Amino acid sequence: MKKLIYIALTAMLFPLGASAQFGFSWTRKPVVVESPPQTKVVVTEYYYFPNHSVYYNIPSKRWIYLDQGKWVYATVLPTRYNVISLNNTQKVKLDYAGSRPYIYYKSHKAKYPPGQLKKMNNAPDNRSKSPASHPGNHPGNNNGKGKGHQKGK
Repeated sequence: MKKLIYIALTAMLFPLGASAQFGFSWTRKPVVVESPPQTKVVVTEYYYFPNHSVYYNIPSKRWIYLDQGKWVYATVLPTRYNVISLNNTQKVKLDYAGSRPYIYYKSHKAKYPPGQLKKMNNAPDNRSKSPASHPGNHPGNNNGKGKGHQKGK
């Protein structure tokens, strides 16, 4: 029986009249995997309402507010917060993608003090401006309509 199996295997590997050569090549080519550049994705998931110290989670549509020293998640705010409107109340967009923005509450409160957001948004632009761009800063009484270098007279 063993001889029969041996003959069958040999016949399968080396058919009659065939002169095939078998060979294996084990050369490994390095595989280059390119990863995309690491970019920081900034996601605005929360609004912070500095006048009321309340957060709003945009994707889940849930409010986070402080109640008796603990942060509470709710779909509806208690009646004491009825003055808050998503569209009309001053808010700050927070670029925070976690689930607990209130861990930065002290920082948010210091950065956006209650009642100061409107002043911060209307602060003058501090980019450098030449005095010539402000009509009141011109010498003389030309009201900003200087004569240039007086060429072409």
